[in-house]
Amino acid sequence: MDAVKYGAAFDVVVLDVKMPGLDGVAALGEIKKWAPDTEVIMLTGHATLESGTQAMRKGAYDYLMKPVTLKTW
Repeated sequence: MDAVKYGAAFDVVVLDVKMPGLDGVAALGEIKKWAPDTEVIMLTGHATLESGTQAMRKGAYDYLMKPVTLKTW
């Protein structure tokens, strides 16, 4: 969070919804305030309609549920 706040450039940030201290949806809001062009992907094992809706409204690029299956081409 401090890196984004103080100007480090990131193309993408992956956040868990449940984190110690600041939850992922709140962190998303701060990141979008400091670096609006940074894409944020939310990842969770505790998906709810409410947290998904909040994340998308705050500008999340996507909201993924664990486990995530990665496809290789």
